[in-house]
Amino acid sequence: MGYRTAAAVIALSMTVHAQGAMSGGYGQGCEARRASFYEHWVPGAFDMNAPTGCTLGYTMVQHGTGWIVSPLQSPWCQQTTNSAPIVFGQDGMSAALPIGFTFAFASGESSSIWVNKDGYACFEASPQFAPGLPPAMRLLEGAPTIAPFWSAFDLQNCGSIRIDHDPVANAWTSITWNQMRESNTSYTNVTSTFQTVIYADGTIDVIFATCNTNTHAALSGWSPGHSAMQTGTTDLSNLGPTTVLTFPDRNSMSLESSDAARLGATVILETSNMPDAVQFVFTAIGMTKYDPGIDLSALGVTDCNQLASYETGMMSMVRTNAAMLTLVVPFDVTLVGASAYMQSVGFDCNANAAGILLSNGFEFQVSY
Repeated sequence: MGYRTAAAVIALSMTVHAQGAMSGGYGQGCEARRASFYEHWVPGAFDMNAPTGCTLGYTMVQHGTGWIVSPLQSPWCQQTTNSAPIVFGQDGMSAALPIGFTFAFASGESSSIWVNKDGYACFEASPQFAPGLPPAMRLLEGAPTIAPFWSAFDLQNCGSIRIDHDPVANAWTSITWNQMRESNTSYTNVTSTFQTVIYADGTIDVIFATCNTNTHAALSGWSPGHSAMQTGTTDLSNLGPTTVLTFPDRNSMSLESSDAARLGATVILETSNMPDAVQFVFTAIGMTKYDPGIDLSALGVTDCNQLASYETGMMSMVRTNAAMLTLVVPFDVTLVGASAYMQSVGFDCNANAAGILLSNGFEFQVSY
């Protein structure tokens, strides 16, 4: 679109009264996705212990690019005739242990597992970390990891940790941490017993018998690692049939500009963080700001808000994962103090029922 046409568009949209706001973004885009999930418990707050003789936990089922996480669907795996204790190094990590099949997941595959005495297991050799680094950070930064109950356990006084394999069909491998005691604590009568079961069909069970921590935090969840994006804690004790869905990491679509909307100035708006399927972006320009926004979930645009009125707008092509839109502010002193409100729309049939992604809102206020 030429400068003259762009100037006419922005002039049309700025016929509003000054609102006392400065240029900048507001609100947020929708459909941010995360590849990881976890629940973090402060000491003494674990809430998934079942009555004696029962178990609680969760089951992870793959859906192609991530996981559906639902309440536990399988019983505790009992010890088998091929059960073997695990030997740990001084860092608390085992050597590579064969699982008997190739376990494939969205970001890789492995026929071995590395088990840590602190209640987690990795699908590749995990890097070393500085002592004291929080488990949540290690989960996201390290190797692909299933963490049934990551805390701090005493390697010298830790009950037992064993690995078991399906003796009939080689369809699963289980890892059991039995009566684990916290490290550096006087609570010698407080132990944790839990298990993870890895299935050849790509499913994982996390099973809690009785778990307790008095002086250490605990964490349970999954991450593909390798600097995965941060995700907030999830309430694993309140799962529905498909409560947690993970997808490859991506942030919400973002609309921003570093240019000031001065009279006669050229300003460039950049829309970024689009999935590869988005080839074109429509940037709507309006005279009305909606903040916190109009909820569009009923239209199938999941967790998305309309943040600006759409009186007009322009289309731009996505190149190298960004769409650039150039506007010229007319040299008209009557526009000083007026604002235009903008929001980008991307089109991706896989994003949600409506096939639409929305960015944050952006306000340009004209100045001299």
